[in-house]
Amino acid sequence: MWYGEGKCKEVQIDKVKGCGDVFTSSSDTSDYEIKLNFTSTMKQINKEVTPAAPEQLYINRCTRYVHPTKPYTYGQYLKVTLPAGQENTYISIAIDKQYNRDDLVLAQLQEQKEGHEFGIIIQEDCISGTNLRDKVNCLYRNGGLSEYILSPRVVTWMNADSTQYIFIHKKYASSPMTKFQIFFTKVKHPCSNNYYDIDWNDIAGDGYSRIVNLEHTLNSRSICSKDLIKGFWFRIKGAEQTIVISTCQSENYDVSLDLIKTKTDTSNAEAGSINCESSDSVECVKSRSDGCGTNSKLAKMVVTLSEDNTYYLFLGINEEYSAEVLLTVDTTCPLSCGENGICSAYSGRCECKPGFVFKDEGCTECGNGVVDANEDCDLSSGVNDTQCTDSNMWKWKN
Repeated sequence: MWYGEGKCKEVQIDKVKGCGDVFTSSSDTSDYEIKLNFTSTMKQINKEVTPAAPEQLYINRCTRYVHPTKPYTYGQYLKVTLPAGQENTYISIAIDKQYNRDDLVLAQLQEQKEGHEFGIIIQEDCISGTNLRDKVNCLYRNGGLSEYILSPRVVTWMNADSTQYIFIHKKYASSPMTKFQIFFTKVKHPCSNNYYDIDWNDIAGDGYSRIVNLEHTLNSRSICSKDLIKGFWFRIKGAEQTIVISTCQSENYDVSLDLIKTKTDTSNAEAGSINCESSDSVECVKSRSDGCGTNSKLAKMVVTLSEDNTYYLFLGINEEYSAEVLLTVDTTCPLSCGENGICSAYSGRCECKPGFVFKDEGCTECGNGVVDANEDCDLSSGVNDTQCTDSNMWKWKN
């Protein structure tokens, strides 16, 4: 088996353990069984975990950071229970620390990597043995918060009086497992705390762009779609502008876009109260899974925003193994194309009424090749001499 880069050696299958072997053994497992007893004043629980056996190989059928036919790696299984009497809730599970958006921005600006490069898995089942034909219900997986924050994080939904199993592990058994801090935090919804800001300074400049990778996704739903999809949340503050949101410059992955709006001022502490799948908090503006061409699975949408709202965008990636998607956001259709045009939801450009042409950011009769009633002359077809420097290039009124 491959034990990380440049390390290849035999593995003794009879020594490998499954999740069930951990919790049915005769040894004390109380350190690895966590009950989430949240209170009104304690919405976060953290614990330092020391692996029971740092050099013990475990099988995991959900992670992507193992050999497909030998899915063994170093790690630690945890049994997590939300006791009866607790409210059903989303729970953010993070390794090392509860990173916030400022941490993400700073790490990207400094291009400095931090955190433990673990993988994290959440599954419903906990079976013993190493039979690859045995199936488990895999719920969530994550291989790091971002390109520079290596520590993984997932958001899971838990009902009261239910149990889920977490496997925190080294990628590809590259080294023995080490101790780690794990944080459990109640959140209203994945969108309320886990999003990237799309800044208007970027949009108004060369346009906003960000490359996102499947391994950093969160599983989430939205008011636009009740399907649980891997993806990323973005926040856009409202403005009286029409924008094009596009993934068309990516490879042909299966991508969807959901845009929702809220009147809540999310620039303050109320941001954490947003539930992006509740009609009490938000409204679906548009959902697209096409727009980039006949044979494309990528998505694009054109939307007109309002300064009275805050918008949340969910970029869903419906792929299983790998995907890298480029998201771009640009302004279009200035002044809503004026009185003589409309902004096309398909092309993302101004479509002018018959007899009008698009020039100088608007629809005008000037340059349509016809001398109209209010004109002394008009540009001939194919001519761009808008300064009237060559009279031969113009059509004149008879």
